[in-house]
Amino acid sequence: KNVATYGGVSLVKTGTTAGSRADAAVPNVLFRLDKETSDRAWEAVDLNDAIKVTVGKNSQTDDATKGYLTTSDAGTITIESGLAPGKYRFVEISASNGYIANTDENANIFTVEKDSEGKLVTKVGDKTVESVSVTNEKPDLDKKVADRKGGTTNNDADYAIGDTVPYTLTIYVPANIAKMATFKVVDTVKASQQAYNKDSFKVKYNGGPNGADIDVPADKYAAAVIATDTTNDVSSFTIDFKPKDTDGKVGGLDETFAGKAITITYTTTLKDGAVTDKSGNINKAQLSYSNKTDIGADGKEIPNPGNPYEIHDESVVYTFQTGIYKVNESDTPMQGVTFALYKEVDPATDTEIAWAGDDRNEKKGITFAGKNIEYASADEVKAAGLDTANKWIKVYEKESDTDGKITYKGLPNGVYKWVETKTQTGYNLLKDPVDATLNVDYKAKWTVGTSYSEDGTLIKRTYNEATTIYDSAAAVKSYTVVNRKGFQLPVTGGFGTLLFSGIGVLLVLAGVAVLFSMKKKNDRA
Repeated sequence: KNVATYGGVSLVKTGTTAGSRADAAVPNVLFRLDKETSDRAWEAVDLNDAIKVTVGKNSQTDDATKGYLTTSDAGTITIESGLAPGKYRFVEISASNGYIANTDENANIFTVEKDSEGKLVTKVGDKTVESVSVTNEKPDLDKKVADRKGGTTNNDADYAIGDTVPYTLTIYVPANIAKMATFKVVDTVKASQQAYNKDSFKVKYNGGPNGADIDVPADKYAAAVIATDTTNDVSSFTIDFKPKDTDGKVGGLDETFAGKAITITYTTTLKDGAVTDKSGNINKAQLSYSNKTDIGADGKEIPNPGNPYEIHDESVVYTFQTGIYKVNESDTPMQGVTFALYKEVDPATDTEIAWAGDDRNEKKGITFAGKNIEYASADEVKAAGLDTANKWIKVYEKESDTDGKITYKGLPNGVYKWVETKTQTGYNLLKDPVDATLNVDYKAKWTVGTSYSEDGTLIKRTYNEATTIYDSAAAVKSYTVVNRKGFQLPVTGGFGTLLFSGIGVLLVLAGVAVLFSMKKKNDRA
């Protein structure tokens, strides 16, 4: 007769991020407490004054919110007393901070009953528990851009205009993927800066032996759809992992992909509209996913699923510029002076390739600015005054304009040389190349977020131009070169050649005449 008539219960709410084993307490999660009636129906528990909620919040305000409870900052709810023996359930109404609410009404059933000693205890199934544990997951998204060697991936890199830029999106799939109605990726660039290469998309997951990457079957997602809005300067692609069929059923990813990592690899081409300043050329990715499980037993979407959660991530690509300003001794711009721009091949960033040449040899060089460029020959390198110990490619050759300028926009870091190949009549060619090395110090800075906003959006990384390290002066460089008039040997076969030849003949004849005159004087002597 000393046993309490009414008992209590605790709930512990934790969340995990797919791809990580770390658990976290989840506050502000809304539950409804139901009790089974005598006729095996369920009804919300009236959280009246007799029921003592000591941890968490009693969120019941009217009949519509009857039985509503909200987890504390520590992710817990504790009802110290007031529950009559019987069968209960916690029904998750909504989650928080990106976690997917498990709306299965029968997921969290427990009983309050007497044990063998007559004490009221909480049981889940046949097991006596200290609390009812509820764990939910949320997915994750990670975006990277590879360096020019195609190896190390980061959130920033530098490329040439015309280059193919490789990206990787990694999506960590939650355990309840089969019950989700929305799971979709949208990737965006400025249309003037980058263009998606439509045949570059590969979708894989770590589902092979020992976690090896294998292709995600084509029927598990809708292939990438590229769309361009030139009015707003936006280009994007969408991959929907939960496409609906004609009957409204949601297909796509199922239990096979639970807990797996999906990678989407693709490339863009850096376009002429790419910027060379600190603002960079940004690529944005967004993963949209259900904020609750919304698939019924029949495979159809439950109505009114609510707004999806979103995760955003970004990467940035930089490109730089070099130029020549050609003037004479009077500081007057010189038009029509030709320079070639050479790049030293760097084994750390440039990969040698070979392709079919003529019948005698195979061409070798590197891919640069979207083109296969053959190595400059040893004779060309020597004639240009370049370091013969290294390999070089000729990137560009052009005459100076009316302002005496030549500009090349869209280069990555590297060793470059301007070599003068033709100048105005009466001027000498430069003896040595002009060093145009680009060594731009940059390090993209990001505003990093870990919490979801009230509208269910997580901005993992957004480009922070204000704090980014970027040597703007080194990124856009121009070199002033002065040409001076000087003595020039005549062109072979020209009038000057005849003139000098004639003078030479006269000098020879004069010399012969002097010798004969001296000989006659000696003979008379």
